[in-house]
Amino acid sequence: MDGNGIWRFYNTWAKICYDASMKPRAQAVYKASEAPVHCRFTVHASLDNSSDLLSTEIQVAKSKRLDLENVFLQFVAHKRKADLTELEAPWRMHKFGLSHDALFKLKQTHGNLAQCSAVHTRDFVTKHGISFVSSNDLICAIFWRAISRANAITNPDNPLTCLMLACDVRNRINVPSTYTGNLSFPLIIHMTKDMICQQTVTETATHIRHEINNITPAFVQEMLGLMSCGKTMQNLVSIFDPANSFLSASITSGFRMYEMINFGFGKPAHIDIPAYLKPGFSIWLPTRSNKTAIFINIALRDDVFRLMMNDEEFRTYIDLIH
Repeated sequence: MDGNGIWRFYNTWAKICYDASMKPRAQAVYKASEAPVHCRFTVHASLDNSSDLLSTEIQVAKSKRLDLENVFLQFVAHKRKADLTELEAPWRMHKFGLSHDALFKLKQTHGNLAQCSAVHTRDFVTKHGISFVSSNDLICAIFWRAISRANAITNPDNPLTCLMLACDVRNRINVPSTYTGNLSFPLIIHMTKDMICQQTVTETATHIRHEINNITPAFVQEMLGLMSCGKTMQNLVSIFDPANSFLSASITSGFRMYEMINFGFGKPAHIDIPAYLKPGFSIWLPTRSNKTAIFINIALRDDVFRLMMNDEEFRTYIDLIH
């Protein structure tokens, strides 16, 4: 179950409780207007029958799959035989915030593609038909770049850096709106640390947007096959090694958590989801603050965190909460 399924469940549960608290027990029977769909076959059938599977999209999808398989193997090849002390390097979760003013400044400075001065960036934008970069693209770029710069110092042996986004593909394939299974698709973007360090924030954000735009039904179908392979999953684990340059963004800040849920006791005062899984994992959360636009919980190795706190570009936009 992905974020859409989870919050649909919470809201259904909340409505049942709310109705029960407001109506006589005999009338407090909640009838869902649309029954949830659980069958995974719905997804595969939608992809198999999709009219959007163009030959060009299939070729791009197969090429991306081969490229990703090669990246997995490169991470395996660079897996260091570190001693136990190094593998257990201290790490902890930190909470960062991005103010409304900082977000406005970020979008004004790096989000206007029409005013981009770098010729190669304009050429990339024109070639791939990129019309915009989102706020999330820009924030991802800021965090990914800071982690990559820090990791270039803490782990210079591995030249690769990786970003994994949990992308909702519900609007890209033909499935019922009530499907409650996991359609949060793992999009893995990679480049070398040298490349990302030489880019501008705008270039990194456009690179992210280009990869997101490539999520077609053909790509989803190809990647479902890749992720179902046991060997692939074994190689994928190598990316999550604490020593690697890795950022995983679970973006839940778009869910209207504070507005929707009411179990009959009022709406929540605060919602928090910790990010303790591995260094590099982050969870983005909405806020009720008039000052802060978004909270980001992220697990970081202590050495990477210290370097990020001295990163001028990162600190220009991002505030440490705790």
